[in-house]
Amino acid sequence: MTLAYEQIYQYFTFLIILFTCTTTASVGAQSTNATCEPSFDWMSNSRGQNPCLVTAYLHGPCLTDPARATVSRLSAPGHFYIAPKSGRSDGRCRCSTVYYSLLAACAICQNGRSLPWSTWTTNCTADEVYNEGYPETIPPETAVPSWAYLDVSHTNNFNATAALVEKLANHPEITSQTTMESLSSSPSLFPAATSKPASSGPIIRGLIGGLGGLAVSVVVALFGWRWHQRRRVSTSVLDPTRDLESSGNDVHDSGVCKRASRCMGFEHTAPITETTVTYVPNRLYDPNDPSTYPVANKVARYSLPAPHQYSGSPEV
Repeated sequence: MTLAYEQIYQYFTFLIILFTCTTTASVGAQSTNATCEPSFDWMSNSRGQNPCLVTAYLHGPCLTDPARATVSRLSAPGHFYIAPKSGRSDGRCRCSTVYYSLLAACAICQNGRSLPWSTWTTNCTADEVYNEGYPETIPPETAVPSWAYLDVSHTNNFNATAALVEKLANHPEITSQTTMESLSSSPSLFPAATSKPASSGPIIRGLIGGLGGLAVSVVVALFGWRWHQRRRVSTSVLDPTRDLESSGNDVHDSGVCKRASRCMGFEHTAPITETTVTYVPNRLYDPNDPSTYPVANKVARYSLPAPHQYSGSPEV
């Protein structure tokens, strides 16, 4: 049993080593000896691969032997890469606009020049021409800059200035994770952003509802404030001494009210005092008796002390 497990382990180890060696050999075959001028470094992808090497990677899926997927440097400035020949199995890759743009950029970054798109596709069949796309899956070892997907069929040439503008827009690169269906289904890889106008009905209803709620809140707050003010006034009338009681002042007769009646506008008066005399009945007049002489009877008199005078009685 242990021997069987060891054999299985050795078998899987061999498969892993074989797969690793095959992948390494394949990657090593896709190469280029072309170098770009420093002023064209912006043409390189996020992995630091110049357009010449990216072109080699895109050529590999259309070759029986990926080892042939190489891009040689131009022999002199002003030279260009020749167009695809007819009857070649790699036409479906080389006749795509993505491959053409990358190879044209490879020539320009070496101070070379590129052929017009119409000249490049002279030997391509209608089934091989692929506009604004690439017919195969992008190899996982590379990433294609977004500017390679710009339309060249209208301008009939690769436009380095337009590619630089696209580069500065920071659009994502195309990798093996990007499906070809999503690229071919749209007329442009990066169409202009459009937005559907929002319906004005919900916006107006929301605005009216918000204003209505605000108006109700203002009315409620106003009525509450008015009710509070009226309550304060009525409380002061019913209890006019409330403020004086809370002041804690020792009130005297120096002009400040001492009683609730004065606070209400009435003058304070002292208690009414009464003076009386004893009534003595009259006797018959006797000329010889002076006590019978007539005298004036004393009647009760009432007096009020002058206002603001001390009456002599203790105040309560």
